[in-house]
Amino acid sequence: MSGIYGFYSTSPLDYRHNYNRFFSADLSQTQNEEFISNNFIYGRSVLKKFAKDRFLYEEEDLIIGIEGIVYSYQNPQEEIVSAYKKSGLSFIKDLDGNYSGFIFDKSENKIHLFTDVMATRSIFYYSNPDLGAFFFSSELKVLSSLLNDLNITYTPDRDGFNCLLSFGYMLDDITLIEDVKRLSQATILTCDLNDGKISQQKYFDFDTTEEQISLDVAISRLDSLITQSIAREWEKDRSETQLFLSFISGGLDARVNLFIAKELGFTDISALNFSQTGAPDHLIAKEIADGESLDYQFFPLDGGQYFINSFEELVAANDGMVTVSGASHMYQALKSLPLEKYGAIHSGQIGDVLFGSYTRPAFNMRNNIGKMGSVNAPDILSQISVLPNIIDKYKDSTELFSYEQRQVNGTINGDRMCSHLIDLQSPFYNKELISFCLSLPMEFKLNKKLYMEWIRRKHPKMFEYRWDSAGIVPRNRILTKIAIQVSRLNKHFSRLILGKDSSPMNPFDFWMESNDQFTLEINNVFRYNLEYVSEPWLKTNASNVFTNFKSRGKFTAITAVLAYKLHFSKG
Repeated sequence: MSGIYGFYSTSPLDYRHNYNRFFSADLSQTQNEEFISNNFIYGRSVLKKFAKDRFLYEEEDLIIGIEGIVYSYQNPQEEIVSAYKKSGLSFIKDLDGNYSGFIFDKSENKIHLFTDVMATRSIFYYSNPDLGAFFFSSELKVLSSLLNDLNITYTPDRDGFNCLLSFGYMLDDITLIEDVKRLSQATILTCDLNDGKISQQKYFDFDTTEEQISLDVAISRLDSLITQSIAREWEKDRSETQLFLSFISGGLDARVNLFIAKELGFTDISALNFSQTGAPDHLIAKEIADGESLDYQFFPLDGGQYFINSFEELVAANDGMVTVSGASHMYQALKSLPLEKYGAIHSGQIGDVLFGSYTRPAFNMRNNIGKMGSVNAPDILSQISVLPNIIDKYKDSTELFSYEQRQVNGTINGDRMCSHLIDLQSPFYNKELISFCLSLPMEFKLNKKLYMEWIRRKHPKMFEYRWDSAGIVPRNRILTKIAIQVSRLNKHFSRLILGKDSSPMNPFDFWMESNDQFTLEINNVFRYNLEYVSEPWLKTNASNVFTNFKSRGKFTAITAVLAYKLHFSKG
């Protein structure tokens, strides 16, 4: 992920221009810069956009770096510096946006790192008081390459690789490197450089306590929160450009963002869809674009050959921290566009989670934890040492697990992967909106009851077009409910009887069944790169997942071996 870095060491480091360690360093829209302040080397490799939001600032006793987009202030650099001087770290709890940052307070000889409430911008860190070293970076491979150059020993994290092979993403602060951790969401980490001690504090936690509220009041409150969130997101984009770019699909979440933006007066919108040619997702998106007079951009996923030829690039783009299949289509689609014309891209990321996708009252976390990931592999799950504590922590809330684990460590890696190319914004990252949805009575979230009623009452124009989950225009409640049940039964039959993943945006099973050459090349990619893995346990586990599971298993296994090659291969 493009971003910031800082290396503090009591022994001088000879390496310069460390931004070249970033995946994004050679991309045309990237700004690279590095500075030195005594024993501290810091810099960034970031997009040349939203320059008021992302910045590096230094004065005699203070260095501050922010990466991402900030909604809280008109002039983030000036106001964040002033807020820290006035209130210390307490200003962070009120900082709103998609960001990560660091503060080096030279007067206290402390470095503070912090993330937003969904950790949309990663920070990885390495601490070794014995060596007098504290390193951090937005990209994991920046740290692995630095440690390698410094001849500092680091080892693969078994939990990390086994999480990748089963869930398809990490859990908690785990990474693929035992010696490197990832800063959790809504967290401030402080390293006291005087003794090397690390401390952390959470400045925000989601609350799952239900509140009693009527459906009418809930609809009114929801409308206010979503509209405000979309308005600030698109207004921020308007500060950068008058041309707008939005995802569009057959689903509801991106549709909500785009339609409300139009209601608010935003025009000159290009709508991007990526899916199989002729799939409902493609056709519905085209219907919406034509009906709403949008400039329609379509990236076909047909055949998947681009995927084969890009495996190493795709794994490197997200550090191998999430299965390569997760955001690869989004990344490739964005690469096909002239992104210099736009500020950010607008999405409906995680909207389904807010409105009930992980509201599962009968779900047994202990027995079914594997279903919360990519591959349900009991033999691999049993080797993850942190998993029993994770299960105990979330046994009463699949929703909270989804927010704090699956979304933060999995889904949002799509944003991080694309951050090399463009900033991605979603109104559904708003902490007030998430908190409100978590507090809703369960009945409002089952079958997306509140979501659907809110659209019908407040924004019925969205329901003038088909919805892929139902296959029909969802105006009529009863017909829509029947259509959804039929669609679910068809998908269930496809998975259980035919063993296929029928998702139009992840047609891997289809590619492997219809194209023998694709399957052969997938096998060759795995077998060739498996030779770079020197850990017997990882070879065994990756081979088992690759052999015994369909496309999802094969892609997680390929991700694991390529991630090992990325971070640990000396060749």
